[in-house]
Amino acid sequence: MITREEMLLLEGGCRDYGLTRPELMENAGRGFYEELVKHIKKPDRILVVCGPGNNGGDGFVISLHLKVNGYSVKTFFEGDFLRLSKEASFNYLRLKETDCFIGNFSTGYDVIVDALFGIGFKGEPRQPFDMMVKEINKSKARIFSVDIPSGMDANTGLGEYVDADHIFTFHDIKPGLMRMQDKVKIIDIGLPGEHDG
Repeated sequence: MITREEMLLLEGGCRDYGLTRPELMENAGRGFYEELVKHIKKPDRILVVCGPGNNGGDGFVISLHLKVNGYSVKTFFEGDFLRLSKEASFNYLRLKETDCFIGNFSTGYDVIVDALFGIGFKGEPRQPFDMMVKEINKSKARIFSVDIPSGMDANTGLGEYVDADHIFTFHDIKPGLMRMQDKVKIIDIGLPGEHDG
């Protein structure tokens, strides 16, 4: 198990382990994609919902891997491109070269990949994110959360969050996920002390 603070410290020191932050994001997105495709089929209509932080950046990478491998994927981004991290903006621009982005949020898909908020999130989702979480939860889609369900406090498991069917978390399980371990799969992203799950 790893707390929010421990995980952020580990990610921040990734260069000490021979990884750049872009490589870490690529590892996360690719690892999530590789697990996701075990659960979906090519005809599935997939929506990747990306937020303004590095969780959204992971979502851009996931969308790219889905697109280049022939899946029917669309991506909705809620945020300000100019405020993205360097690695997230790099993957945003890569994805923009495809026809993946859509301008209007809708949940009429077979599969939704939830990449709105990651472990750094605290408090309650504000507009329009609170509405998006509610709409995702009302949808009939199968929901896959990136690292942690958006809106959940990684340490406590509290909050108004996405009710995911599957959670592919990075490196090790977060304390907030302990009560839903049946939904959790741990993804190796190349950091030391990885835990298989």
